[in-house]
Amino acid sequence: MSVQVTAHEPATALFTPDDDELLFYRRIIELASKKLTPGGSLWFEIHEGKKADLTQLLESSVRANYHFYNDLQGKDRILHVRFI
Repeated sequence: MSVQVTAHEPATALFTPDDDELLFYRRIIELASKKLTPGGSLWFEIHEGKKADLTQLLESSVRANYHFYNDLQGKDRILHVRFI
């Protein structure tokens, strides 16, 4: 991970305790799917290399529409999830 990131973010925001890189996404999506009404949304800033993993997670776990947005450098960095 880039020094630009590790120098400015706490380790708890960057690393999971058990090397499950989707741990926090999975838990937030699980809770939101139970608590949000249809049309409710989540927005995530994501690692540019996690699009495929997050797509698989969403396809296998919730009824939602989702869209990835590019940052100013053209990298997939924003995920919007809208529950159906």
